[in-house]
Amino acid sequence: MKNKELFWMGVLFALHVIEEYFTEFVKVDRIFIWASRPFIQWETPIILFTIFQSILWISLIFLFLYAKKHNKIQKYTWIVNIIILFELHHVIEAIIIQQYYSGLITAVMLILGRLLIAIKKT
Repeated sequence: MKNKELFWMGVLFALHVIEEYFTEFVKVDRIFIWASRPFIQWETPIILFTIFQSILWISLIFLFLYAKKHNKIQKYTWIVNIIILFELHHVIEAIIIQQYYSGLITAVMLILGRLLIAIKKT
């Protein structure tokens, strides 16, 4: 992926986080609920969601800058691909419950965007 493509995937990912926030992802996602059990004493899981997203975004930005400086963008792309692959769970959950699932719209956009980038390269 080129820097421009990574930028647009980042924009889509930011929109994805916003969609999850406003559609109360933290209240419906079984993976998030399971992972947040050790922090259950907090009044609201949105605090954990915000902390997790902040750490993830800061990490991704620093990893990108490191990869760019050391000419390892290909390895960084693997991280992005794994995150996008994980976003398939929104689609799977929507199929299981047969209705909208929090984060579904932008997850589909992320997955389709990545597929289009891959097709464009072939």
